[in-house]
Amino acid sequence: MKGRIYLENLKLYQNALDEFKKELEKDPYNKYLLYDLGLTYYYLGDLKQAKEWNQKALDIDPDLIIAIIILHC
Repeated sequence: MKGRIYLENLKLYQNALDEFKKELEKDPYNKYLLYDLGLTYYYLGDLKQAKEWNQKALDIDPDLIIAIIILHC
């Protein structure tokens, strides 16, 4: 939840990355955390990292449409 606040409300992208990675340690197969990491990298302009994290989300759930969109940017 903190990561989403940093990402969407405060636009503190590094803080968001830190929070998402911390949560991912507890739940490494959480497709939404993987997507959130990809989205954060996308906002930072790092399309390579964005696509890598979104691909990890899609590896878990190939129907995760929000992750598919970033892969085609």
